[in-house]
Amino acid sequence: MSFQQWIGQVDALLIAAVGLHHSDLADQTWRDWYESEMSPREAAEEALANEEFPGTEFWSPSRGE
Repeated sequence: MSFQQWIGQVDALLIAAVGLHHSDLADQTWRDWYESEMSPREAAEEALANEEFPGTEFWSPSRGE
């Protein structure tokens, strides 16, 4: 998967979770995470944790995510 496809998946997860696009957040190490083969879900979770967003119920396995 290309970086553009990967970040698109990150954005879809972020938008669904908090209504924000990756560019709406403080700078993250997106390219490094992509190159280290972090999944889009892991990257979105890490970004939200870094930004101290409250609750991450979105990521619950019971929701099929």
